[in-house]
Amino acid sequence: MGCQMSSLGGVQSPVRVVEAKRPSQIKLYRSGKESGTIGLHPITGMNIASLTGMIALKNKINGIAAKMLPEGIMNQKKFASFKELSEQESAAKSLEELYVEAEAALSEFEETVRRIVEESGLDPDFHPLVEGKKVVDDDVVFKALTVNSLKRMERTMVKVKNKYDGNFLRVFDLVRCSIAVETEEQLGRVLTKLLATGNVVRLKNRFATPLPSGIRDCLLNIKIAGHICEVQLHLSYIIKEKGEMHTFYNFFRELFSDASESYTDILDRVEVLGDLGSKRGEGEGSVAANVSKLLHEGDLKRLRGLGHLVGSKTGFGDEDLDLEIRKRIKEVIEAEALTTRI
Repeated sequence: MGCQMSSLGGVQSPVRVVEAKRPSQIKLYRSGKESGTIGLHPITGMNIASLTGMIALKNKINGIAAKMLPEGIMNQKKFASFKELSEQESAAKSLEELYVEAEAALSEFEETVRRIVEESGLDPDFHPLVEGKKVVDDDVVFKALTVNSLKRMERTMVKVKNKYDGNFLRVFDLVRCSIAVETEEQLGRVLTKLLATGNVVRLKNRFATPLPSGIRDCLLNIKIAGHICEVQLHLSYIIKEKGEMHTFYNFFRELFSDASESYTDILDRVEVLGDLGSKRGEGEGSVAANVSKLLHEGDLKRLRGLGHLVGSKTGFGDEDLDLEIRKRIKEVIEAEALTTRI
């Protein structure tokens, strides 16, 4: 499994590999002397490049947050996350009946959130801008208020089966909207107005506790006409980067799908390898040189991370991917363990 890289917004983003290239050569050292070479499969190199791109984007997002959220308004105690309900308080006997309730609540929901946005001093139809451009994510051009149509039944059924163990009453996002603003102060005003309705039953404040990717937003569930709906509150400068970061996370979720650990735990471990990728102008050879240096230095934490990135299959056949590299990693780790015991 692997990727090739395309440039999106100045950061490298993963896409599928369409053809294999010749492996780069990695120098091996023993007792400080060069002892031979082994090949670095291009897919491993591209996995490393994907990691480098993801970490660069995370750093960019954290930089945006530091610049655009200097006052810490969203970290106030009054905006702390909470959860009052875990299920719809509904008499629906099936997902189809829950959709009927959602349809009935949609109009009142739209009126409510539109009024809240207006009372916050914002024009619901205004397009928040980033560097003079409208914000687009997944083909959606964001306005201050974007009310979605009901979530597609097919997607909801998959979510109910895979995430909620068949309990459709745990679905809160059949009726949903996004509110996107340009400033920290506007975030605080809108969230204050939403909470003042007294109908918010759950708040997940990810401005106060960002995702591992650095993405920050607020997810609220609000009861309208007896149905629990979802409101997403975004800062335009961060939502602009969300789609690209989602591409990275989908890639690594697939790459680590056969692992016994969660892919987020593995990402935490491999993040220390973000410097292995080539920097602008260095070319692909620098990745091989960086891996060679890592194998020579024998940093166990980083070596174990590298073991996750080399994978086990090339995607072009059944041959082992970078078998020699994995052997070398195991050899260094075992030698270090022996030294430690002595």
